[in-house]
Amino acid sequence: MRRILRIYHLFLVLLLGVLSILLLIPVGMQILARYGEIIPSYLWTEELARFTLIWLVMIGSAVAVRENAHFDIDLLPNPRTPLGELVSKLVVRLSVLFFGLIFLWGSIEYVEFGSRLTSDMSDINMAYVYGAFPFAAVGWIVFTLEAICDAVTAYRRSAREPILTEVQNGAR
Repeated sequence: MRRILRIYHLFLVLLLGVLSILLLIPVGMQILARYGEIIPSYLWTEELARFTLIWLVMIGSAVAVRENAHFDIDLLPNPRTPLGELVSKLVVRLSVLFFGLIFLWGSIEYVEFGSRLTSDMSDINMAYVYGAFPFAAVGWIVFTLEAICDAVTAYRRSAREPILTEVQNGAR
């Protein structure tokens, strides 16, 4: 399972790179059209830039959850025991999991609503754009469950290891 999550994470990181490059195309065209007479001003570039940015942000948030770079905050004081560290991590991770599940439930309804709409310029079904939200929520949930398993495993490992004090190991 861990290997599948690593591959999924790598896929998301590569997708972020592709989306970043894709975002440069319409934005570059808009800049050239606005400040130069090289190309005409196209209206579809604004929509493509906006839709790409939505996907970029949502996928980036899922990657940030995996890398503990987005939702990992210092809410509680630093724990002094392995059990305190487990509780501290579980409070944060279960909160992220709870909000991820709520976000998934709400975003599925949002995609259903978007399936009845089309974009103004490019005539794209908006479900393709709104699909970024449940896609990100699934990433949050899966990566948060992985972090919860990691925290429990680290606690179990620390509970099995003997705690050496200065007297026990011969140091004075």
